[in-house]
Amino acid sequence: MIAAMFNRVDIARLLLARGADPLAVDAAGISAREAAAKMGAHDAVALLTATVEER
Repeated sequence: MIAAMFNRVDIARLLLARGADPLAVDAAGISAREAAAKMGAHDAVALLTATVEER
C-alpha cells in the first residue's frame, strides 16, 4: 500500500509480481488503490486497476 500511495509503480509492480494481493485492505478497510487515489498517485491507480482487471 505504501508503494502505491507514493506512486512508486516500480516497487508496486515488483510486489504484485511476487504475489501481493491488489485487493487486500488495511484495518480500516482501505485498499491500496483507494489510498493511492486519495494521494493523487494516478500511475499506481492505473497499475492496480489493470492488475485487478486481468484477474
